[in-house]
Amino acid sequence: MGSKKVHKKEDKKFRDFVYLDNRPATPAKFYYVGIRWAREHTGLQARQIEFLLFVHDLEFFTMEWVAQQLSISYPQAKNKIIGPLVLQEYLYKYFDRSAVSLDDESMWFREEHRWNFRVRYALTQKGKLFLSRFYKIMNGEEKLKLKYHERTVNIKKPEKEQKGPTRTKLRHTRGVEDSPLAKKLIQNKLNARKESERASQGKPPCGE
Repeated sequence: MGSKKVHKKEDKKFRDFVYLDNRPATPAKFYYVGIRWAREHTGLQARQIEFLLFVHDLEFFTMEWVAQQLSISYPQAKNKIIGPLVLQEYLYKYFDRSAVSLDDESMWFREEHRWNFRVRYALTQKGKLFLSRFYKIMNGEEKLKLKYHERTVNIKKPEKEQKGPTRTKLRHTRGVEDSPLAKKLIQNKLNARKESERASQGKPPCGE
């Protein structure tokens, strides 16, 4: 079965862009801008920012649970994501071992007790404010115009060098050496070689 025919709108062909009809707005349309802003202004890695997006709607969570949900190892969750986010105050310990009272008689009958209690983490106010602004940037509510990095800007367009046929072009002629294009490429290559030899010998170019 063939692909669906696309009806092009010829009257709009000189526009830079056209939105699709009846298509809802993309909530993550400016994710590229948002992630660049976040990395430049916070120093966080992309995976740490994406992790904050994942836990944005959670009151708290354990390290083991998020590792299972995201299909990553416990050391990855601890050392690469949650640990650095706690140090930079985007996360904090919501419940730690001290939250379990020693006077609770049922403590010893639970799967977790005072001495093996798993820490529950949650977003700090700093983390919530960061995500709030990130969402606004990502959905276009807040407009940002980021500067290009100096390595991405060409100060001057490089001059195009005039060169003879390359090995790559000649390689494509193998097996079809008798074709007009192959003959032309090979002859140009031979002529260029002759001119180079004459120049090295101090002789004037052909035709002079």
